[in-house]
Amino acid sequence: MITEYGCDAYYENKGPNETAQAEYHLNALRDIVLNQAAGNRVGNSIGGCIFEYLDEWWKNTSSPDLRGLRHETESTWAAPFFDGRGHEEWFGIVSQGTGKHSPFERQLRKAFYLYKKYWGTYKKNLM
Repeated sequence: MITEYGCDAYYENKGPNETAQAEYHLNALRDIVLNQAAGNRVGNSIGGCIFEYLDEWWKNTSSPDLRGLRHETESTWAAPFFDGRGHEEWFGIVSQGTGKHSPFERQLRKAFYLYKKYWGTYKKNLM
């Protein structure tokens, strides 16, 4: 069981990158499906949990006055992602937008639509 898998939707020094995030999720989902008991490979996978549904703006530490009100774009750690960096507040498959209109705004990312497309019929479509 993979308890958390996913990557952020931000590319260091380039900006948001939903396509790379969706590609990472697709590859992880393929690994889970292909390695399940009825899969074509090892047969030891029982599933996984997507990390993260919604961006974690509460992790913004750039200023106490701005905590949770915007995306921080500064990477805090090295990670095995396309740009080699992890951006804590960009992991959601659902974004909070810019925060300009409301802290409750939700914008669905490409990775969200990937799961919507394959949910229930993903095994056939992922092969």
